Amino acid sequence: MAEKSVKGIPIPPGDSHPEEESFENTFSRHVSVTPESFLPGEHTPRPDSREYSAGNGTNLSHLPRSVRHFVNREKEIGDIKKYLSPDDDCRCVLVLGAIGMGKTATAIKAANEISDTNPDDGVRFVYVNCRSTATLDDLAAKIGKQLHHLPSNEPISQIKRRLIIEKYIYTVLLLDNFESIDPNENEQVQKFIIEIVAKSEKVKLLITSTDNVVFPAETSTERIRLLPFNEDDSFKLLKKVYGDTPLEKETAYIIARFCSGIPHVLRSLASWEDHPPALLEMFTEANPKQKFEMITKIPAATEGNKIHVCLDACFNRLNAQLQGTLVSLTLFRGPFTMSRAVKVFGSDDLRSLITQLAQKSFLEKNILDPTASCRYSLLTVNKIFCQNKALPEAGFNREFSVARKLFIEHYLAFLQDTFKVFLSIDVSRAINEFQHEDENILQLIDWFGENGGMDEDQQRRCIDVFNKVGELLAKMLTKKKFHEVFTMLKKKCEDMEDQKRLSECLTSLGIKEIFSCTCSPGLCYQAAERAKTSLLEADRIQSALGINDGNSRAQCLAKLGRCLAKNRKSSEGKDKIQQAIGIREALGKKDIVMLGATYNDLAVALSLEGDHREAIKIREQQTLPIYREHLGDHPFTATILNNLSNNFYALGEYDSAKQYSMDALKIRLELLKDHYDTAKSLFDLGMVHKKKEEFEEAKVNLEKCVDMQMKVLDVDCNEIKRTRQELNEVNNHLVELGQADGSNEFFQS
Repeated sequence: MAEKSVKGIPIPPGDSHPEEESFENTFSRHVSVTPESFLPGEHTPRPDSREYSAGNGTNLSHLPRSVRHFVNREKEIGDIKKYLSPDDDCRCVLVLGAIGMGKTATAIKAANEISDTNPDDGVRFVYVNCRSTATLDDLAAKIGKQLHHLPSNEPISQIKRRLIIEKYIYTVLLLDNFESIDPNENEQVQKFIIEIVAKSEKVKLLITSTDNVVFPAETSTERIRLLPFNEDDSFKLLKKVYGDTPLEKETAYIIARFCSGIPHVLRSLASWEDHPPALLEMFTEANPKQKFEMITKIPAATEGNKIHVCLDACFNRLNAQLQGTLVSLTLFRGPFTMSRAVKVFGSDDLRSLITQLAQKSFLEKNILDPTASCRYSLLTVNKIFCQNKALPEAGFNREFSVARKLFIEHYLAFLQDTFKVFLSIDVSRAINEFQHEDENILQLIDWFGENGGMDEDQQRRCIDVFNKVGELLAKMLTKKKFHEVFTMLKKKCEDMEDQKRLSECLTSLGIKEIFSCTCSPGLCYQAAERAKTSLLEADRIQSALGINDGNSRAQCLAKLGRCLAKNRKSSEGKDKIQQAIGIREALGKKDIVMLGATYNDLAVALSLEGDHREAIKIREQQTLPIYREHLGDHPFTATILNNLSNNFYALGEYDSAKQYSMDALKIRLELLKDHYDTAKSLFDLGMVHKKKEEFEEAKVNLEKCVDMQMKVLDVDCNEIKRTRQELNEVNNHLVELGQADGSNEFFQS
């Protein structure tokens, strides 16, 4: 009688009809695995296993033979063999990795290759599986038995002495699954093995562990970390397991992605189903809940060996810092992928665990793609951890605090790095990265607030970094958000009675007022007065403190100089700006870009007093060459081009004004897109067209301008009103010329 089947899986005679049973029951009846082979850890080889035979070295060694399905790890094995060589100074090799990465298999493979190349017993391995080793006495007895067939009651001191005085044979103690040592015994065990290694010239350690083990300096430890397989290595492993069974690369890649490249899971899945397409079909046709049940409802696994129990155990094995790192991944308000996690936190140990936790949580939520970007809220993950008893609620605040500190440090460093890139020809990358991370920057700002919980050291560091990158924030944040942030920083400085930092915050507030003014040719009276209030106070504090150098001092002097020039104090204003230029010049090439910016401040002062020719000369000879060489197409370069357009407009040279304005607009559209600077270029270009009586072109640019202003400015601000007024005038000209009927409601304001 022909065999019945469900989705390509044979059903033995006598089983129920396919339609009468659930997906998970069908799967469960055809999975034949033991709890040990299911667990997401290395299957610990046993001497009596059919896959293993006694190793070389001494005939007393319990070293298992290498697994048949071993692939990859050539570099790691080479490093282990190098470090265990008698000629190398290393005394301990620690093989680290998450559960299932093949630590045991890799260590045993290296040990066998060393033994096989030393058939004369020049090197012997003593293998102890710490999972089945309860006490120090137990460990010592197992070592002694493999050394000289010593009885189990041999004193520990005698076993230690035999190892220390050995003169002729190198001994490697291979302590497998070292994290399983009872915490109450761990200190004594470490003391025992460290004393042996420190006093013996012929003993080295090879340890596998999911936890990092820190030994004293005299043990000179080398750490080797195992990461998940890539797709090609996963394919090689599956090929070995399936043998002659045909296996398509694409099929293997999909299975590998589902297993997150974890070698043990790959082996287990391949052993469950000897027909790869059938295994793949089971995954692709199952819904997320069924996929989760495929892993969690293996009938042969006891309740204590279920995946979620193993994940809880994994989490609890992490130290406080790594637990904090894992929780940190939940704090990101934007998309957060595995590659970004590794980039931010640099913790390879967590990669497998993070993948499994992410997958588990996604499947439970019926989100179809378990490898999608993680968007967990803190509340959601707290609930998941507490439900699994992996992170008690009482301890969550501590882990949250650790996570928050990591987050703060990362994003303060991110801001400084981004600012360096911002002041370079690679500015587009800096803008893109800032925009991609803007929600996390806002999270950083939230934590600075009254309920954020930052300590004073973190607050001071935050104030310093925000002031240092003030020009970037002034360009990327709206005026309202910038003012809110720096007003909060200013108040904190006042509370701490920190005058120097207070002056820097005041300077930043003054800078933003000036940058936000879109009036031509440089600054309106209202903006000048608002900026001057902050800058005069900053100047008073800095003068009292004797501060005569640094970026904040130069910015304070230069921007205050602009305000004084607007208030018809041109001589005093230009003197301030010349002082700022002197500070910049003293710093040399490292401040060359900001030197160009300070020369532009002088050009602004000249423009405000009506000396447009001299302003053009400074911009074209002093500022623009610096920007073109060091920044290329950059928002700062666009500002100078737009300033030049304003100068030529004021002189009535509209063709030159038009060209410079178009050049500025092109850069701003490319880099800033919808931004108040881009809107200013559209307005200025529209005004040039209006002066040239090119009313159709003027109308197009002014319409684009008001649309953009509505997106980036307050709807009732003066800039929008002014643009609407100019549009009305342009439309009236078109009506007079018979090119418009005056019925467009847009102009009825």
